[in-house]
Amino acid sequence: WREYTVMLTNVPSGAAISLGGGLAPTTTSRLLLDDVCIYVEEVGAAPAADVVSGYVRYSDGTPAVGVAVSDGISVAKTDENGKYSFTAKQDTWYIYYSVPADCQVPINNYGQPAFFTKYEPGKSGYSFTLNKLPNGKERNFALFCLADPQCKNSTQRNRFTKESVPDIKAHAAEKGVPCYGVTLGDVSYSEGSRNCVSQMPYLRDHMANSKIGMPVFQTMGNHDYTYFYSSQPIAADETSSTYNIKAQRAFEDVFGPINHSWNRGDAHIVCMRNMQWSSNSDAGKYTSPTFTSEQIAWLKQDLSFVPKDKLVIFCVHVPLINSSKAGVQDVISLLKQYKEAHIMSGHTHYMRNEPTRSGGIYEHVHAAVCGNWWWSNINGDGCPNGYGVYDIDGNTIKNWYYMGVNPGMNDRDYQIRLYRGDLICGGSKTYFNLQHGHNVIIANVFNADKNWKVKIYEDEVSYDMIAIGEKKYSPGASNSIGTSSPVSVPTDSGQDWWAIGYHIGVVGRSGTSGSYHTNCFHMYKHTLRNSNAKIRVEATDCFGRTYTATEILSNTASGGYNSAIYTNVPWNY
Repeated sequence: WREYTVMLTNVPSGAAISLGGGLAPTTTSRLLLDDVCIYVEEVGAAPAADVVSGYVRYSDGTPAVGVAVSDGISVAKTDENGKYSFTAKQDTWYIYYSVPADCQVPINNYGQPAFFTKYEPGKSGYSFTLNKLPNGKERNFALFCLADPQCKNSTQRNRFTKESVPDIKAHAAEKGVPCYGVTLGDVSYSEGSRNCVSQMPYLRDHMANSKIGMPVFQTMGNHDYTYFYSSQPIAADETSSTYNIKAQRAFEDVFGPINHSWNRGDAHIVCMRNMQWSSNSDAGKYTSPTFTSEQIAWLKQDLSFVPKDKLVIFCVHVPLINSSKAGVQDVISLLKQYKEAHIMSGHTHYMRNEPTRSGGIYEHVHAAVCGNWWWSNINGDGCPNGYGVYDIDGNTIKNWYYMGVNPGMNDRDYQIRLYRGDLICGGSKTYFNLQHGHNVIIANVFNADKNWKVKIYEDEVSYDMIAIGEKKYSPGASNSIGTSSPVSVPTDSGQDWWAIGYHIGVVGRSGTSGSYHTNCFHMYKHTLRNSNAKIRVEATDCFGRTYTATEILSNTASGGYNSAIYTNVPWNY
């Protein structure tokens, strides 16, 4: 028998001690305990609580009443004197406020929203000054949602800077209403032993208000972690109670608080992290979507100050759409209290619009700004590299649409791509044969949901196109297969094989990775009565706007691929 001793210090009153098995580094599977004795060696006064307090005032010196102030753990509301207070915790990193709807979004020297200040243990006073909007809160504004910029190096960062940023700024200038932006995670692209934390300050600078044309709030993604992997594990420390908290510090240091909210018009916008790492030495091992009990407690406090007739827009990285996890359901239950609520997410590099499986909150899963990791100008589902735009009127989203970037794709009316059903897709690496036949027309309607009406006109006679569904197949090919071995595509596949053919067959990305043959939730088909008819496809969104396409991608020669079907796609690497 051996004797084991564990010393615990600073144990708070009321704490419980639990004994259980750990993860043994050897083949040991269990430990038999004969006697357990607990000795209290010293009882001392609990350390003094670090009370954070301060005032929120308008620039004229009058108190700002009812403003929510937080550290991401606790939320307090300013009283009639503009004063707030709460007790800081071990994980407190910033003190910040939820920008009121009738106040300007403050901008710092980096050009980013400046609603936060760094927490300093021992310092109790944190006060903020607000500037009111000259004409009061904005009834109408536009929200730009940017999912997955995901830059790992200067080359990709330069593409974001030269392609995405100017297009976003130009479109914002056309809107005629105030514009605000929010990223939906994976701003940078650390992975495995690749450390991209150094890219974050540059990306922050590229999204400066003066460069991109609007204030941009940030959401953390699974690739935005503080650098760690097998030989450089991270650990909790005196300022981070868990390695999950430690993993968010680099992102926080550059972009600000992880869990935060802000207000415009009659809308309350929330940004939250929704992944938890399960290993402190492997950043690829994480659970998502998920929220800790502390995060849910914070969200509940934050929303407690929001009237139920407001619009709530909930921004995360990993989609909630299929999740039945308890924490996710807690979040959805909180959102269901409001007149209208929407979830904005990214992560998948494809577009999807539909209510969550449980709870029915409408979710917008956004295609990526970077497309397929900057290997082309398109995402895996054929959507252009781009971003979502939401027109907000009072407490409702009155319109939304998707905007591509890059020439030929950066027009709001570019929402459809048409293919012949016998299209041959690919290039020198490999190619794929669609099996529908020449008299079938396939339409990729990028931002469609079940409420869109998609019609095809044959010589001015209209027919409803049929949704194919989202069935997914593996290409069955790798970049070692040549053009002498075409791959036949099953007719019930809902994927965009034109996009797959480019990424795998032309660029040569791995055909075994699901990243390059993603799902597609917006493909339609129609069998022509007359294969030589004059064709026009019209897709009408749920707001009554109609988009039209007449150009059909088809092969000009049989027995091989035709590179002309990839006009507007290639990029020189």
